[in-house]
Amino acid sequence: MAARDDHGTLGVDLEEYGPPRPGIAARVLTPDEREAVDALPPERQWIAVLLRFSIKEAIYKALNPYLRRYVGFHEAAVKPDVRGHADVTLRLAEGEGPFRVSARYEWLHGRILTSVRIYQERAD
Repeated sequence: MAARDDHGTLGVDLEEYGPPRPGIAARVLTPDEREAVDALPPERQWIAVLLRFSIKEAIYKALNPYLRRYVGFHEAAVKPDVRGHADVTLRLAEGEGPFRVSARYEWLHGRILTSVRIYQERAD
């Protein structure tokens, strides 16, 4: 599902809601993401962390065919909206790119399914 072609690459991730693992927040969130999550009511914070984690996992899977290296969680910032999309800002440590990112998510019974399509921008 992550083969490169004119349609970009695709990364997919599926995560179960529980059990909550709030300790991952420090490892996977950027400072701005942490601030956004901390501003939420406590009962919504775990799901907000999990959503960003899952999208970042899908980003890594979609970037791998281009980069062929480990991409850290702090190399992407994710800002989900309420319509099942997310804005993604890449801050790749080695300056690769530019890339265009399209991220989506779907709430399933007890799970979240995320998908990310990445296109490498061509220099003219």
